Amino acid sequence: MNNKKNMFGMYNTDIKSGINPPYSPSYPKEWGCNSLHMVEIITRVNPEKIKTMFKKGSVSTPFDVAGDRVAFQFVTSQKHTMSYHNNCMFDMLVTAAVRFENYFAHTYLYMYNSDTIMIMAGREILGFPEKDCRYGFKEEGNGNVSGWVNRRGYPVADFSFTPDPEAPLMSLTEGEEQPKGEIHVRRVPDFAKVGTVYADIVYQNNPLKISSVSAGHAILNLYGSEYDPIKDLEPEILSASFKVFEAYESSKANRKLIKRLV
Repeated sequence: MNNKKNMFGMYNTDIKSGINPPYSPSYPKEWGCNSLHMVEIITRVNPEKIKTMFKKGSVSTPFDVAGDRVAFQFVTSQKHTMSYHNNCMFDMLVTAAVRFENYFAHTYLYMYNSDTIMIMAGREILGFPEKDCRYGFKEEGNGNVSGWVNRRGYPVADFSFTPDPEAPLMSLTEGEEQPKGEIHVRRVPDFAKVGTVYADIVYQNNPLKISSVSAGHAILNLYGSEYDPIKDLEPEILSASFKVFEAYESSKANRKLIKRLV
């Protein structure tokens, strides 16, 4: 892999993209992957815990929590172009449904990613709360999946999934209406003092096509630290599944800058 095109698969960098440095941008503005494999664990969490999280910071998160369910999603992206040299990229997503104005979408409470460039792109372009991690994700021939997430020597989570066709399948919210797309607050820290110099709300919708879904049972262990108090959510497991999604391309997403906050 000794040329620019191979570094990011089919995508090229663009000097007009706004990504630093303009004379040699760090990454392309778009990305894609061949398929996604995901263990999804739907849990119940006290909504007051999420509301308290949203109130924190110099610029709070102005979303209304929509229900008491939170999804813990462990995802491998095969041949992801932002991690082309590794053949695969990993995300751990902690996802909640929210409402803002006319939008009913999901947002990420926590997010961990295995690739440095994707962390940069996710935070800068989409407002993802991405943090670095190391991970394990093992798929076995009998359908069992197990794995772990570690951040800078601190354990974040470990999980296991066992397929069971009789197990219940639940969605992120109750009822037929489900969140469409994702919504996030982007923040830029002030250079001269402690605070936020810029913040806005962004939305994107790029529906994933599911190839297969397997119901089952899961074990989820969360670990806390002062840097990642994820255990404080105290989730109660409701259902679990293993899903495979078709190829993904970010360029097909419908993106909007909804509102500037600062």
